[in-house]
Amino acid sequence: MTTDYIQHEDAAKQPKFFGIRIKKDKPPLKRRVPLELTRNNPFVDGTQDMFDVLAQHSWGDINVHKKTANILQKAGQTISEAEEKLSRQNKRIKMLERLNPTDELTGLYNRAGFELVFKRELARTKRHQEHAGILVLIDIESYDSLKAKEGRDAAEAGLKLVAKILADEIREMDVAARLSEHEFVLLFTNTAADKVVDRVQKLALRINNLSFIWKKQEVNISASLGLRSYGPQDNLSGLFKSEGKAGKTP
Repeated sequence: MTTDYIQHEDAAKQPKFFGIRIKKDKPPLKRRVPLELTRNNPFVDGTQDMFDVLAQHSWGDINVHKKTANILQKAGQTISEAEEKLSRQNKRIKMLERLNPTDELTGLYNRAGFELVFKRELARTKRHQEHAGILVLIDIESYDSLKAKEGRDAAEAGLKLVAKILADEIREMDVAARLSEHEFVLLFTNTAADKVVDRVQKLALRINNLSFIWKKQEVNISASLGLRSYGPQDNLSGLFKSEGKAGKTP
């Protein structure tokens, strides 16, 4: 603030006195620092990117060109559209997996394919009042340890060997499938447990004698097998829940 002392012009008619006029100093202009972002320097201060700055300050506080704002808006829209497209693609992939009845690794039926086959089998036995059949549940017990020690590729190589054995064992009317990561199932139709026990025991012996060479070392496969009879009144989920109650063959 400054003070000016002035004298009246008509000094003859009026007594001499000095008036005081107060002037308010104008505040200094706030210097605007332009915001410069380049490919090599995309961050404002090393920790905040452009979107962080925009969230903390109003547009008036940052000298951002209108064209830059439009570009950012379009970029956000593009990202949103890409995420939505990716979500649709993932849903489509899952749908195709459900429609595809074959397990890619082994060439056997996958779980979805087996469920369809088993439902048709149950409907057939109910319709014709025929003898149902036997489910043989196979758990590759060596899978987890082999995967942890040698990796997924080695463990999956063992699964392929097992799948080949199962495909060789089934009749034309039977079905082999991979239910989960290391579980398989055989569907023996129109038969009874006493007619397949010997066959399942031989199969168990054959699988447990399997071995292969991996990185110049012999790898052994171990598995357990369980038998479960089914009838027209059964369903797949109920049979699998009672899997632990089925008789197992080591």
